[in-house]
Amino acid sequence: MPEEKNITWKLTAFIALAGCLLYAASLRFGFSYMDDEILILDRLNFLSNAGNVLEAFRQDVFLQPRGTLAFYRPLLTLSFMLDAQLGGAAPFFYHLTNVLLHLAASVLVFRVLLKLKYGTAPAFFFSLFFTLHPAISQAVYWIPGRNDPMLAVFCLAAFLAALNFWETGKRRYAAWHLVFFALALFTKETAVALVPVCLLYRIWIDKKKLKATGPLLASGWAAVTVLYFVIRHSILADPQDVVIQVLGAAANILVVLPYLGNILYPDHLPVLAMHRDMPLLHGLIALALVACALALSKEKRWNRIAFGCAWFLLFLLPSNTIFRPYFMAHRMYLPFLGVLMVLLEIDWLKNFKGKGAAILAAAALAVFPAVTALHGRNFKDRLSYWRNAAANSASSATARNGLAIALATAGRFNEAEAYFKEALELDPGYYKAHDAWASFLTIQARYKEADEHYRQALQFEPEHAKVYNGWGLLFARQGRLAEAIERYKQALRIRPDLAEAHYNWGRALAGQNKPEQAAEHFREALRLDPDLRDAHYEWGLALAGQGREEEAAAHFREAVSRIQPDDDEAYNNWGAVLARQGRTEEAAALYQEALRINPANAEAHQNLGLALADLGRFAQAGAEHRAALRLRPGYAEAHNSLGIVLVKEGRLDEALKHFRAALKDAPGDARAKENLKIVQALKNRLPRKMTVKV
Repeated sequence: MPEEKNITWKLTAFIALAGCLLYAASLRFGFSYMDDEILILDRLNFLSNAGNVLEAFRQDVFLQPRGTLAFYRPLLTLSFMLDAQLGGAAPFFYHLTNVLLHLAASVLVFRVLLKLKYGTAPAFFFSLFFTLHPAISQAVYWIPGRNDPMLAVFCLAAFLAALNFWETGKRRYAAWHLVFFALALFTKETAVALVPVCLLYRIWIDKKKLKATGPLLASGWAAVTVLYFVIRHSILADPQDVVIQVLGAAANILVVLPYLGNILYPDHLPVLAMHRDMPLLHGLIALALVACALALSKEKRWNRIAFGCAWFLLFLLPSNTIFRPYFMAHRMYLPFLGVLMVLLEIDWLKNFKGKGAAILAAAALAVFPAVTALHGRNFKDRLSYWRNAAANSASSATARNGLAIALATAGRFNEAEAYFKEALELDPGYYKAHDAWASFLTIQARYKEADEHYRQALQFEPEHAKVYNGWGLLFARQGRLAEAIERYKQALRIRPDLAEAHYNWGRALAGQNKPEQAAEHFREALRLDPDLRDAHYEWGLALAGQGREEEAAAHFREAVSRIQPDDDEAYNNWGAVLARQGRTEEAAALYQEALRINPANAEAHQNLGLALADLGRFAQAGAEHRAALRLRPGYAEAHNSLGIVLVKEGRLDEALKHFRAALKDAPGDARAKENLKIVQALKNRLPRKMTVKV
């Protein structure tokens, strides 16, 4: 017995080590900007405050309005809160937690298979199969996918505790079962399936009558479930949701086929896809192969097969209803164990010995980890994620919108525009695409088009605070500050806690030369989000305008010292504030510090170029503007600024090219239009005196 335990622990350690080696590369990955920006980046101030632990139980995980589309998953929020305490906005700790959860779940799968009295060799092989399989790797690579490994850890621990309780009758196991069941429910609502799973095990596998489950567990299940749904109802107010989801799951039974297909033949692994875009053929082939293998197996146990199927369906279908049209592979994580139980009823897998078994094991453990590692590259950054999503879902407006935003964020506006158009062709009422496209049109100074898209976004989603906030920024860029303020007011009417709207309102008031009123909004923005760096800058600028230089300097220092001392954007933005005050030498030093931290910051190169030009150092200024354009070829402001430098150097033909390039990238840019006219006039030797506009 001691020797057997020693072998078991060695195999357990091997499973954990294999998973660790495979997923170590993910620790260098970034965010995908699919849910993680909402769950983490947009809520970093909340997550960074350990005093919000109880508050996590009082809100929907996405901070959505009360209703059926919201999700009550407070333990997921708490897991992100722990990561935020350790690493703030750095993705390393979020990925590390995902890997650790997967290792824990893999070990528990091994323990469950041993507890179900499968042989040590097949239990080890199939646990390793689970650990390394690409079909569930999204749950590890994609940060928000951790919900399913967390659910698996708690459900598997609860299931083991129930088996121990029925085996020994010791009440402590029943208590642990109920604790883990409660943790599972507060992680993800599909944990409610654990109750019928346990009942079916007791009836089909243990061959006991229903009443043999015991009043202790039955009353505990009732108490925990009622408590959970009462709290959930008070937060989400969606009592009809459970019935609707059950009906939706039953109506979407064919969704199991793509999941089954990816287990045996994982050649189609989208990060995100519409169910209707997923092939069914591989699933049908997998189903047929397993059915044939079972038919040829003489030692199969139908009760075990039925239990494995029940485990698979009960945990999978509730997450894949007709009301959730997206195929997402992480949902297969816990149901995967049910498939393993079915496969372990095939004779040559259950007995698992001989040369054939060794060859199969070697082949599977060589191929599947390689596929997993290759698939992992789709999660390394935002652009990689959305390229895969768009390539694998022809009918998904969400995928095209996500890719458009990723491209636009990288400064590739022309490519982005094509995908925004595709997204809206697929779904003309998709307000998120209208909103995102409008924000990038604003950056390009295409104000009329941007205004139209903001209006359409609000037509389809009238009560969305961030759309109003973005619309306000559009008016602010045009100098229409009173209209901008009206939009910020609307945003705060809908969401009084939207720090960005207070910040933008403060900027508009500062632009109206109302520094004291502006300071009130900057103060409120920082109360809501103390890490809102730009509010420190702008408040500092407002204070400087009132002659309160020391207070202003304190805000500038706060922005770059306490919050993120190695943040290139902080130095860049501080430099911009000082430049507006005429403190050009100091501004240039801050831009240089930003570029020391991040040489690829195109805006810092552009701003340093402006500062150097103001100091009369035109050759150096031109070099900085060119560096900005190498990093961001469609950077209209850099083209315009370089054109001005070239005019100062008397190189009018080159200047014309850059003003035209600026207008190509931003057709509505009034400065570039005026500068183009002036240089053309200079070339034509018109007699009037003209000055190009910065």
